[in-house]
Amino acid sequence: MTPTVRLTAYDLGRDPWSHDFKIIAFAREWRAKVIQRYAKQFTRTDPRWTAPIKQFNSLLQAAVPDVLAAPGAATDDQMPWLYAADDVPHDAMIRLTNAWLTRILSRRGDADGDEVDALLDALEDAVPAWTSTSVDLTEATLTRGGTANPHRRLYHLVPEAVAARLAARTYHHEGIELSFRVVSSARGTELVSWPPQSHVSRGRDWRHSLLIRVSLHTVPFSDLPRVHVTYGVRRWVTGEPVKLDPRRGVTACLQVPLPWTIRDGGVPRLIANGVHHDPRLGAPAWRGDGLMTLLPEYSSAFTLPTAEELIDNPTEWALGRNGVSVWVAHSTSMGAHAAKSGLMPVERRHFDEWVEESLTGLLRRATDLTKVTLLAKPQLWRRDKNDEAKAVSKVVKGRARRQACAAALGGGPLSIDIRYENDRTRDALVAALCDVLDLDPASAPHWRTPELEVRLDVATWEEIVADLPVSRSWGKAHARAVSAATRDRREMIIRHFGAPSPDALVRLVLVELRDADKFGPGRDPKSAIRLGCADARRVSQFVTTETTALADRARSSVLDGLRQLGAVLPPDHTLGAAIPSDLQYVGLWMIRKNHTTARTARRALVAVRIRPAEHGQRVEGWDEHRKSWVSYRELLLSLHGDIDSEQGGGTWLSLAEQRAAAERRIRSLLFQIRGTPTLLLMQAGNMRHSWPWLLNSSMVPDSLGFGSWPAQRAALFGPDLRVVVIRDNGGRDEVPQWYAPRDDARFAGHASGVWHPFDAGAGNRVFHSITEVPVQGARPNQAMKYRDGAASSGVTVAGWNPEIRELTVLASRMTTTGEPEEPRTWAALVHQLRYVDDYVPLAVPLALHLAKRADEYVIGENRER
Repeated sequence: MTPTVRLTAYDLGRDPWSHDFKIIAFAREWRAKVIQRYAKQFTRTDPRWTAPIKQFNSLLQAAVPDVLAAPGAATDDQMPWLYAADDVPHDAMIRLTNAWLTRILSRRGDADGDEVDALLDALEDAVPAWTSTSVDLTEATLTRGGTANPHRRLYHLVPEAVAARLAARTYHHEGIELSFRVVSSARGTELVSWPPQSHVSRGRDWRHSLLIRVSLHTVPFSDLPRVHVTYGVRRWVTGEPVKLDPRRGVTACLQVPLPWTIRDGGVPRLIANGVHHDPRLGAPAWRGDGLMTLLPEYSSAFTLPTAEELIDNPTEWALGRNGVSVWVAHSTSMGAHAAKSGLMPVERRHFDEWVEESLTGLLRRATDLTKVTLLAKPQLWRRDKNDEAKAVSKVVKGRARRQACAAALGGGPLSIDIRYENDRTRDALVAALCDVLDLDPASAPHWRTPELEVRLDVATWEEIVADLPVSRSWGKAHARAVSAATRDRREMIIRHFGAPSPDALVRLVLVELRDADKFGPGRDPKSAIRLGCADARRVSQFVTTETTALADRARSSVLDGLRQLGAVLPPDHTLGAAIPSDLQYVGLWMIRKNHTTARTARRALVAVRIRPAEHGQRVEGWDEHRKSWVSYRELLLSLHGDIDSEQGGGTWLSLAEQRAAAERRIRSLLFQIRGTPTLLLMQAGNMRHSWPWLLNSSMVPDSLGFGSWPAQRAALFGPDLRVVVIRDNGGRDEVPQWYAPRDDARFAGHASGVWHPFDAGAGNRVFHSITEVPVQGARPNQAMKYRDGAASSGVTVAGWNPEIRELTVLASRMTTTGEPEEPRTWAALVHQLRYVDDYVPLAVPLALHLAKRADEYVIGENRER
């Protein structure tokens, strides 16, 4: 471990940075005429419609690589639309516009040719003029909370400018040279090393590229925006047809030779386009009216593949045909790839130092982090090494777990049903149960101990775990078939167990089930089994049918099953009297399921609290219907029924209505707990969609705000309320990557603990939490994928690193002496709450983890009938 953590982030605004552009606006005349003609293709129109210019933007960047398209231009003619090093010639703009409009206005086969021609002529006479401007790329205001608020366009322009700077240079290290291409996508700006590297293994040529993502972000209560640079591996599909996931689709990157473009030079680019399964065609198709459908309208000089041709022959198109190459990005749902994902710390350091050198004079590296000098771990069970100590420890742990089960079940028996297909799985689950609770296997299936009575019922369940009888269909017909099969399977489970009484004690079911990829589309019975077990007042946990690591998987299933009953063992913190002895932890999580992850769009605000041990029932959840706290197991069962959906009485709720409903519940919850010292925990990326106060631009220290009302002091919602907001990567690189530099510049490693910037002042409220690398996740820190001309052995090493968590102490309270509490104490507590006996360190504190895991029970039936 090292005393320093370095973020792969660069502060924007320490030095002046302006850039000269040619700009053009999306003219009001264009927008009105295009929308008017575009709407005629549809039976119903929406006044909120905007011109579909995303397709035009992709075509422009393919033809003119140095053009940048800013968001928002389709609705605001005062906002610049295109930024370029030089203006695009008038005839080129007309040709591009004609290709775009000809395609989108005739896609439904009912366009009036004369009317389209008249529209094209009218737009040709109204082409906006290019003007010159200088853009301050550090332009930002300050929010009331002291957080930088960059101009909206900078979130697009700054990453593109940084990416262009990096793409202009070549990376050299230990005999390898990497050049880069820029890819602009919905996730932001990316660079991929080009051409892809080759790794020959198992008779196949596996291709991969270094991936660098660039994005602009803010830090709570910091007056400087930050550029985050994230490193990874982009793997490509070669050697066999693409395994197309009908729910997600795939991304393809197109490279067209330079003579095709309007002018040479500029940023070397790849153009991204999506392929998905089109249910109307029952076959692969290019997504939307993207680049691959527009290019034939613009130029017939090149032959482009259909989506089906690309899916069937990805290698042929990747290697190029007639000067055009199309590469399909690999995803984990496609199966294994010999080139593993991720980079280890040493290689991240090398690339990050190259980026820092490339950005000299523009951006400065963010301040390194130093460790907060507080205890970083709670009181955990010892990891005994000798056999005698292990035997004693097993007895102590088993007793503690039995006591936790008894407390969670209110003194009632622990009843477990094991439903299996293979004898080895049954035996592994029984052995794991005996090991976890320290029970004598010879006494199965019934145990009586001073702390707990355990009853076990074991049976096969072949009919229940079979595929759902859903025929191949699409759209609403498929949804109705899945819904009917789910209802039938639920009824089978009720007949198997018998209809329970409303006050029957909740039981646990451990179910052996094949992996999801072993079932056809819509035929996986897992959700139906979960719902059916809940109907029978049973929580359920699954173990997959595999031959590898069966004992470990069985143990994890037993522990997860006990967790669903609320039988967990939160360890005691080591922060002493700084933390109130009667403090309770409350985690808030907003569950959102769309039509692809549930059978109807659903929303549920889940609140879980963990109280001190002397309260008996330590883990509880808030039941909105009963307006009271209930046991965690009862909370889970309540979620499988009719909870809030995004429909209210058959009417879809607007975003404002959804937020108002969520904020009402949060205020009500704060009122319920205001009399008890409480640490409220939330994850920003999950909650801010429903509670916009958690946006960096909204937060004010020691205040809470709801709706349009002015923010109020947090103490008004409870004199002993503390609030900590947690932020993770969020799929958008919101928290930067990191590494721990060693004194030797060639090496880097991992670190753990609570960290803050070296220059953090006494009132600093933003910290970073890093946990250790678990033993099973250990990898050689110095493994490298891009070291020399030959494939490095590091290509086959998965670069797993502990993710960093940003902890913002949003609200605390004054001490009895009138001084504010130290925020670092609460950051240290939140960090300790990520450690739980029996689990590897959690991504979030235990109370929030339990609230998040409740989404397993938010499963709706399809409303289509």
